[in-house]
Amino acid sequence: MNTEYRPMTVPRRAATFAIADPSTRTQADHRQPGSPWSLQDSAIFLGVSHRHLARCLESGAIKSLRIGRRVLIADAELRRVASEGTR
Repeated sequence: MNTEYRPMTVPRRAATFAIADPSTRTQADHRQPGSPWSLQDSAIFLGVSHRHLARCLESGAIKSLRIGRRVLIADAELRRVASEGTR
């Protein structure tokens, strides 16, 4: 019996905004054109974690607007990121 302890390793996925085709995302179907996106909806649309999106906002790679405590991302900015990626 092998008693050697080996921690289990989980492969990490590279953080990227490369999505196959932004037009296939269904979350955008119920939205009014031009309405701002919440962080949660934006993360789902881009296929990234909420934390990764927050890091991109903090670094300035994605522009956002703040209304009170809410942080929103403009529709045009989110679609730009989905098609072109971050700067």
